[in-house]
Amino acid sequence: MSYILKSTRLGFRMFNENDAESFYNSRNEDKFKHWFPGNECDDIEDALETMDDHNDCVKNKTLPYVLAVELLETNELIGIIEIYDSRDFEETQISWHFNSKHSKKGYASEAGAAITDYLFNELNLDSICATMDIGNIASYKTAEKSGFKRVSKLEYWRAQSGEVYYYKKQNINAASIRKSA
Repeated sequence: MSYILKSTRLGFRMFNENDAESFYNSRNEDKFKHWFPGNECDDIEDALETMDDHNDCVKNKTLPYVLAVELLETNELIGIIEIYDSRDFEETQISWHFNSKHSKKGYASEAGAAITDYLFNELNLDSICATMDIGNIASYKTAEKSGFKRVSKLEYWRAQSGEVYYYKKQNINAASIRKSA
């Protein structure tokens, strides 16, 4: 398998045709539809097209930068991690979604930490933010374990509860690179 990045237990790679069913199922889980309404896939063909679009962005090093997250031990697609330009927050933002059967095993926080550090260098980002509904406890715990710091609680019309926690992770190398330039 050709990985863009590996962490202790996870491999990060572009999508392939074999991922279509798992990608489709993941995007149509009740948990995903609850936290990311309107982002589900209509059918397998829609999943394939979406994965192709994601792969094009990765090849071109443009956002959204969406990767398959695979369990190295089994080569099973267990999640998706996405870095994108947030229209609402005018910043580069991260989101993650892991299949329900792989929840509460630390995979999301391992992925969040590894991919943000990688993308700080790969895409030359100064910082990445994460927002999540205040009711999405698992997601804000993942953010904290991934090295994000809670900055504030904001009213947000798209959130199920009407409020989100806003987190940020700084590229500690960005400031030192600018100072030495």
